[in-house]
Amino acid sequence: MRRLPAGTVVAGLLEHVGDALAESGDLERARTGCALLLDGGTGVEVQRGLLERTGSLREVVTACARHTRE
Repeated sequence: MRRLPAGTVVAGLLEHVGDALAESGDLERARTGCALLLDGGTGVEVQRGLLERTGSLREVVTACARHTRE
């Protein structure tokens, strides 16, 4: 099995299931969600980055709570 960049794999997956997503009205939502994850990282990546930058678990929890309210 060869390794490919995540963006390439996700684009291929969206291409493969695109018609079904379009029929259900979810294609744009799926594209947007995938783009957000690829550009901004997953929640755990964001949290770990914040902890590394601030050294404060309190800051991480505060940011999570803030994000939940948005």
